[in-house]
Amino acid sequence: MRLVICWTEIAGYTAACWRELAARPDIDLSILAWPSSFSRSGTQFQPDLMNGLPVRLLEEHEQQNVPLVAQLVTEKNPELVLTGGWAEKPYRDLVRLPALANARIVLAMDSPWNATFRQRFARVKIGRYIDRLDAIFVPGERGTAFARHLGMPEPRIFRGMLGFDYRHFESALARRSANPWPKSFLYMGRYSPEKGLDVLTAGYALYRKNVPDPWPFSCYGSGPARNLLEGHDGITVNDWIQPADQPALLAQRGVFVLTSHAEPWAIAVAEAMASGIPAICTERVGAVPDLIRPYYNGLTIPTNDPAALARALRWMHDHHDRLPAMGRAAQQFAAPYSAQHWAQRFYEMATLLRELPVRR
Repeated sequence: MRLVICWTEIAGYTAACWRELAARPDIDLSILAWPSSFSRSGTQFQPDLMNGLPVRLLEEHEQQNVPLVAQLVTEKNPELVLTGGWAEKPYRDLVRLPALANARIVLAMDSPWNATFRQRFARVKIGRYIDRLDAIFVPGERGTAFARHLGMPEPRIFRGMLGFDYRHFESALARRSANPWPKSFLYMGRYSPEKGLDVLTAGYALYRKNVPDPWPFSCYGSGPARNLLEGHDGITVNDWIQPADQPALLAQRGVFVLTSHAEPWAIAVAEAMASGIPAICTERVGAVPDLIRPYYNGLTIPTNDPAALARALRWMHDHHDRLPAMGRAAQQFAAPYSAQHWAQRFYEMATLLRELPVRR
């Protein structure tokens, strides 16, 4: 089966999934992607993540070159093309190419349904594009709701778009469990305002006022809003670390926290849970319906509510004895998102789409 993936910025979790797919003997995979040095997120992954993969990294001057991208894709004569989002015109325009008239074109969409004004009228703006697609690949339940709203027929909506190197993280649980469970909180991600860093600091400060022995809070990341975390008692601000070093760090922490105001899905939550850490997430985190079961493997809190965060932190603090069991449950919920399962889901989706008529 000849497959082409058209992506933007490379990342550790996507590389792990692509590697599993490329290893299948019945798959002929080609990848177009952007080097992480051109990241717009502030996070930069090392290019050696892509070593051994059949990838053509598009330099900055090539990324919006419509004829070049069309040529690179069509010369592979693909049976299926997966595009990462609809924001990039060279990838979006692939649905119009006569040379791909018989190929299945699938949109990978991580946008969750939030019922915003823009989303409610998205069908008006991009309906013709959606009708030319053969399927939409979404992370989970909220993405499924948005795909339905966009008018994609249910047989052409596939869950499980995201995956990561689960095996890389799962050993952290055993290392953490070998000693008393760490009394600490952790944030790992971009230092950006939409991550709710203002809520994190305010909620943590309230928590510290209400306990005699507050746990420390460690933050690891990169981005323009680092200053929002600096200068607060109990919070240490660190640089972002590469995926290879993350499991050792996660093994030393007790609870993962993500207070985003907006979050498409949050692969970082799945990675933390794979390491056996319970998570606290705001309701706007897209992964919540798929991963979090309150008081079983984590907690959910209202968005933009420091007092709710303080209560959640205090609950974890007061129920330290329950955290090992919650961590084991967290790992179980993260397991379906392993790169191995992702590759199998992708293959099954591609196989099913072969049986459905092309929509162009």
